Amino acid sequence: DTGRSTIEEGPPLYMWLTYHVLAAGDSWPLPHLAEKRNVYWDETSLRLVNGAPMEADEETWLPESVDATSPVQPVGHRVQFPSGEVVVVHPAAGSDMSRLAAGLRLAVVLDRSRSMAAHELEVQAALARLAEIAGPATDVYLTASEYRGEGPSLVSLGALDPDAVMYYGGQNAAELLAQFSALQDGRDYDAILVLTDGSGYELGDAEVEAPIPDAPVWMVHLGGDFPLGYDDATLEAVQASGGGTVGGIEEALTRLAVSIEGRNNGLPAHDVVDGYTWLTVLEDGNDASDEGFAPFAARRLILTEMQRNRGQMGRLDTLDHLHEIAIANSIVTPYSSMLVLVNQQQEDLLDELEEGDDRFEREYEQVGETVENALTVTGVPEPEEWLLLALAAAMLVWYVRAGRRQPLKIF
Repeated sequence: DTGRSTIEEGPPLYMWLTYHVLAAGDSWPLPHLAEKRNVYWDETSLRLVNGAPMEADEETWLPESVDATSPVQPVGHRVQFPSGEVVVVHPAAGSDMSRLAAGLRLAVVLDRSRSMAAHELEVQAALARLAEIAGPATDVYLTASEYRGEGPSLVSLGALDPDAVMYYGGQNAAELLAQFSALQDGRDYDAILVLTDGSGYELGDAEVEAPIPDAPVWMVHLGGDFPLGYDDATLEAVQASGGGTVGGIEEALTRLAVSIEGRNNGLPAHDVVDGYTWLTVLEDGNDASDEGFAPFAARRLILTEMQRNRGQMGRLDTLDHLHEIAIANSIVTPYSSMLVLVNQQQEDLLDELEEGDDRFEREYEQVGETVENALTVTGVPEPEEWLLLALAAAMLVWYVRAGRRQPLKIF
């Protein structure tokens, strides 16, 4: 044994991820790569789909979808939760697609950020469609970046010239909703449609918080240009209002029609999405439950509970109930997270934090303010750090030896 360390190839390390998704026709949508860190692949990487090599370049992680090995036949599902709620799901049929009634009161919020110029034609088509549905008197809220030189404004759809809209600056979703709220001035709407793209997330958190409107908020990301996410307040405003996020105006109108029909007729909370009709009801006397479908049903139940408790989302008993549903079904929600705990000390600390009155309040730390805590895992220095330490030690040894050899000088 020379005391030297050796480097040799170790055994393969595997990480298995299980992904559940509803079929889209006869294909299975695959996860979208939002951000890539500390992993890589190249032309030598082997990736298989159903045992066959997958065609992909160095920038592609997974294809958008893969074909099903056999035709997919949508079926109904029923999941009953311990709290008594039941989520019933069945394939959507043409009869499930409601029509919007006449006299619909819509508020249209138009994002005039510079990035929206790429969706100019889609904006024009969406405004034309809304004019057919709700008429030229529909209110259009024109947002404005702080660099625009003018404030946000309110115009009627009939008075707006889409060709004359100038896109400038940038805004995130919270600022769009805050500007709408400031100009609303007590006007009542059946729904709020925000025409935007997916660029707002990159602008960071806004200094304003998005209030929860009385009408459902639909974030219409034109061209399917979805952001990586929303800040906490905006996400709560969208979900608790009874709205959602869609990739086009037609999807928003379809889901809005179903929601309004259910509300006007006193029907259970329901929605049409992903090719299914989703209903949330109380116990219906049927004991059958599809446990394999429970994670999907749990997400729908949490959305329904958020809408029911839109004015009480700060109450701990409400948040605890939603958190229990998420934990029991292993899903990530605005009120639950996925944490990797390494030792017993971290598990004990997490148990302690979960008992605090501020357990649902996210903690923020600015750069330079991070403090050590028990959830921190001691890291191993990177190779570059080891090299710097070795160089520093070598310089120290050289300095000591050089000092010993230097002759004494007398002046």
